[in-house]
Amino acid sequence: MNRRSFLKCAANSGIALSCLPWIANAQTSVHNGELLLVISANGGWDTSLYIDPKVNISGELPITNWSRDGSIQKAGNIAYAPIINNESFFKKFADRTLVINGVDTQTNSHSTGANHTFSGRNSEGFPSLPAIFAATHAPNIPFATLNLGGFSKTANIIAGVNLRQGRALRSVVNKDNVMPDGSKLRQDFETNLILKAQQESFAYLNTQKTSLLPKYMRAIEQFNTAQKLSPGLEPFLDILPNDNNYQPSVGLGSGSSDALTNAQLILLSFKAGVTASASMAAGGFYDSHQDNDNSQYMLLEHLNDTLEYIWDYSEELGIANRLTVLVSSDFCRTPHYNTQNGKDHWPTNSYMVMRKNAPWANQVIGETDEIQNAKRINPNSLAIEDSASSIIMSPGHIHKALRHELGISGSHYDTQFNFHRLEDVALFTKV
Repeated sequence: MNRRSFLKCAANSGIALSCLPWIANAQTSVHNGELLLVISANGGWDTSLYIDPKVNISGELPITNWSRDGSIQKAGNIAYAPIINNESFFKKFADRTLVINGVDTQTNSHSTGANHTFSGRNSEGFPSLPAIFAATHAPNIPFATLNLGGFSKTANIIAGVNLRQGRALRSVVNKDNVMPDGSKLRQDFETNLILKAQQESFAYLNTQKTSLLPKYMRAIEQFNTAQKLSPGLEPFLDILPNDNNYQPSVGLGSGSSDALTNAQLILLSFKAGVTASASMAAGGFYDSHQDNDNSQYMLLEHLNDTLEYIWDYSEELGIANRLTVLVSSDFCRTPHYNTQNGKDHWPTNSYMVMRKNAPWANQVIGETDEIQNAKRINPNSLAIEDSASSIIMSPGHIHKALRHELGISGSHYDTQFNFHRLEDVALFTKV
C-alpha cells in the first residue's frame, strides 16, 4: 500500500489528519517480545476496600464499614478486603500479583496525581510507562502504543494511537474501503475531495517550514517519509471482530464503561504483533465524595472483572506469558468518611503489578499505618523500619524499578527521562 492508498484509507476512516503521527511507525516489523498494559482506576480508588484493607480502631472514627462485622482475608500472601468479588479474584490471581502499598503521591490534585502515579514525576514532561516501553522496544511497528484512556502522555518520543473503535481500525487497514456488509464508508467523490484538501494543505505547509513550530515540522517529515504500511496490518484485519462481536459496554450507575471493549482491542493488537504497549481506564473513581462505599464497591468489582477478562483472554490468545499488567489510580481516598458518607482525596497510594509465573509475585511490599499514612521502608531489604537508610516510597521509585524489570533501564529514553536522584528499591525480588 503506497502513501496515497494509505491516505485514502485514513480519509475513509474519518480520522485522516489525526493518524499522521503514527504513519512513520508503519514499517514491516512485527512485535513478538514483551507486552505492557497499564490500567488506570481514574479518579482515586479506595484501597482500604481492596489491596490495603483497614479495620476500624476502637475509639476512632470508622475507616471501613465492612470491618464492623468482617476481618481482613488473604489469598496466598495477598491481603484483601472481604467484599464484592475480591475473594474469587485474588484466589485466582494471587500467584501472579505483586501489591505495593505506602507510596506517597505528594498531592491531592487529580492531574498531578495522574502525572506522578503513571509517569513517576509529579509535574509535566515525563512520558507514560507504555510510551517509554514502546519507544525503547518496538518503535517501528504500526500501533506501537495504544492510548485508550488513562494517563497516556508520550512526551513526543513516540506516537500514541487512540483508535477506540473496531470500525475505525478496520477502515484504516481496509484499503478497499469496503465494510463486511459490502457498504462503503465514504463515496468516491467524498474521498477525492478529502485527498485534494490534504494535498493542498501539505503543499502549503511545505513552503512554510521555517515559520512552523517543531511539532508541525515533525508531522510534515513523518508524512513525507511514509512509504508502505506493514504487511502485518492486513492480516490484523482478519482477527478483528465484526462490529457486533466486540465486548459490550458495562453500565456503572449513571454512566458506563468501555473497559472490556478496549481490553479486547488491545489484546488483539498484541496478538497481531502490531502493538507493544497500551494504556486504558477501568471505571471512573471520581464520584465517591458522597456515599463512598456504593460507588467504590461497584467500580472495584468492575476492575476485577476487567482484569479477569484480560488474563483469561490473553491465555486464549497465547500471549499471557509475555504480558505485564500495572494497575493504579491518581491517589487514594481519605481514611475516614466525611459527613456525607463519602471519602475525599488522600495522597498515599498503591500499585498492583501482575505477571504470570513471576518470581516476585504473591507478595506485598510496603505498608501504611492504621490510618493510611505511608511507612518508611529499607530500599534494599524491603523491611519496614524507621532508620537513616529507610525511605518513603514515591511513584518515581516504583517507575525506576519497573523500568529495570521491563528492560528499559540504560536505554536512550531512560537516560533522557531519568530518576538518577532516587534510590533503587528492590521491588522485583522474591522476599
